[in-house]
Amino acid sequence: MKNPKPWVVVSDPGTDQEDILADFRTATQARQFMRAHPDTDLMKRLDDGSLTTEF
Repeated sequence: MKNPKPWVVVSDPGTDQEDILADFRTATQARQFMRAHPDTDLMKRLDDGSLTTEF
């Protein structure tokens, strides 16, 4: 099953406190959200549910 909202914005990327803030349908929507939330990173949720920064 394909993920309908594969773009994920996380707070505190790369730390033990990393947390998912929001999921989006498009990378553009996610980047707009990130502009208002500093110290975040964009990740992609693969169809198996894992998150990656390689996309």
